[in-house]
Amino acid sequence: RHDIVKHVSFVDDNLFLTRKSVYEYTKMMVEEKFPFSWSGFIRVDSINEENARLMKESGCNFVMLGIESGDVEMLKEMRKVQRPEKVLRALNLLSDVGISTLSTLVVGFPSETDQTIDHTIELLNAYPDRGPTTHWFNCWVHTVIPLTPVDKERATWGLTGILLDWRHNTMHVGEAMHARERLLREVRKGGAYNGPYAFDSIEPFASRGVEGFQDMRRFYKLRHRIGCLDFFKLDEMDGFTREQTLDQIEEIILRTAATKGGNGVGDLTTGLGGEAVERPTWETARMRKG
Repeated sequence: RHDIVKHVSFVDDNLFLTRKSVYEYTKMMVEEKFPFSWSGFIRVDSINEENARLMKESGCNFVMLGIESGDVEMLKEMRKVQRPEKVLRALNLLSDVGISTLSTLVVGFPSETDQTIDHTIELLNAYPDRGPTTHWFNCWVHTVIPLTPVDKERATWGLTGILLDWRHNTMHVGEAMHARERLLREVRKGGAYNGPYAFDSIEPFASRGVEGFQDMRRFYKLRHRIGCLDFFKLDEMDGFTREQTLDQIEEIILRTAATKGGNGVGDLTTGLGGEAVERPTWETARMRKG
């Protein structure tokens, strides 16, 4: 054991596969008093109130969840056992103890329709938006990989094509691309899109307590807005232009940096190489140049 280790990321997605395994591993880490925080992959149905408490007590501050879809019928087609109501229950339990999450989703799986995408958007907008946590999401367009169950059951789906050049009974890859864009544009409440730089600079927010976490969630959602404005070439979104959004981001950065003491230049106002920079901060300066 070395105190130099500050954080461990478990990349084996079978490690925390069941409630029993989560309980046993986290209880062991608590008893051994491991001196590091940790993150990893976990299943929604492995999380209950006791396990969430033990996860936090053992040092967990972030987990990744394979959510895939917010539509019950799509989850059945994917042969996934979780359901939207179980997802929300798990995320609320994790929020209550202060563990942030990243949800991964797939759009365009056979049987996907505009209505199933509606349900996924509804789920993401219902994610918790409180406490010392942020709940990010990533979404990918379905890829038809040779020899997978979907590839072997082509006739069932009316599937033609391979990889990212496909069509099935309810959607083609171009429509899936547009469906993914809908998630980026229409998820405006609980979930925050995990775009570039989504995991940096959390500590300065955390040091400010409840107000800091409120600013953190707003910070990432404003970044999300910038991404949508740029990607969709919009003049405004949510009633704000790109420049107005950058002003809002900078206000949060400077408010957070001011609490660090001294000249007000903290972690959020350093350059990519760690050098101190003057106002405007490197974050908004970079985006203004873009």
